[in-house]
Amino acid sequence: MSFFSHYSFLLLQLQTELSTGRLSDTVLGNKNIARTAAILYCLTPANIFMSAIYTESLFAYLFLGGLRMHAQNRNWVASVKFGLACFVRSNGVLACWFFAYTTFIQCPLAVLVPGNLRSRERLPRAYPTRACTWSLYLHIVMSRAMQCLVVLLPLVFYLLYGYHQYCTNEDTRRLSPWCDSVVPNIYSFVQSQYWNVGFLRYWQFKQLPNFALATPMILLSSFGLYTYFWPRRPTSVSFHAPRLFPYMAYWGIQLLVALFTMHVQVTTRFVSSCPAIYWFAAHLFHTTTPVLPSTTSNRWLQSTILFYFLCYSLIGPVLFANFYPWT
Repeated sequence: MSFFSHYSFLLLQLQTELSTGRLSDTVLGNKNIARTAAILYCLTPANIFMSAIYTESLFAYLFLGGLRMHAQNRNWVASVKFGLACFVRSNGVLACWFFAYTTFIQCPLAVLVPGNLRSRERLPRAYPTRACTWSLYLHIVMSRAMQCLVVLLPLVFYLLYGYHQYCTNEDTRRLSPWCDSVVPNIYSFVQSQYWNVGFLRYWQFKQLPNFALATPMILLSSFGLYTYFWPRRPTSVSFHAPRLFPYMAYWGIQLLVALFTMHVQVTTRFVSSCPAIYWFAAHLFHTTTPVLPSTTSNRWLQSTILFYFLCYSLIGPVLFANFYPWT
């Protein structure tokens, strides 16, 4: 039985890799970078979690599938896939960012700055050829709010179930101080009380080894975000396109959440489902413009990233399978 379970998860990982390639092709519009990004995803540093009987591969499959639907303007299908991803792992709630971006950043810019109306890069992708008027904007707000609700439904049901189980009975309520909170949240209470999860709680001297374990992903993410938002000069039309902004911002949100509120060693697998990582790494293999000011080529960066991906892909299964701490 375990053999068939493991085999099914390997097939799921294969489907996720294919989904990464299709999403990359849709968003980047560059088949070469998309192909390289899919190959790099096959070597993701969190490979052991993606191929083992674990929730990460199923989450990545649903989340990346939702991103592809969102990129194709199929937002209701995307919201269902994001909702299923949230059912698998709670960090799926962050997918609401993509609906919020369209609602509160992209479309208002199109309304307030008429000169941008002709640019497909700046218009909401759901309405790429229509002027974003205020009436249309209100329609978008209502639609995106409902789609976000679909994403959040699994978490809402989970919290309601927890409240019903522990807060409606006087005996259990006395043992559950979270029941008296403004928003009774059993999930955050358990995370805080028993896992010591909270803002800067993990920033302790004794956690330095765990910070070291997460350092490669933190450095890669920081460098990728810096290269996109503050480029010395654009190194790739595909990578520096405005349409990548919501994906890069999502990458930044994930990095901040992992670095300041979570067990920091989880950063590697927490961020591993973000496609922007592989887009940044892939574009380094296809651009001839140096990214670092003190170098004449990106060969050193290419070698370093490939070495990191391969090392974590090979070391992870050995340590994780023998119950050693890993990402």
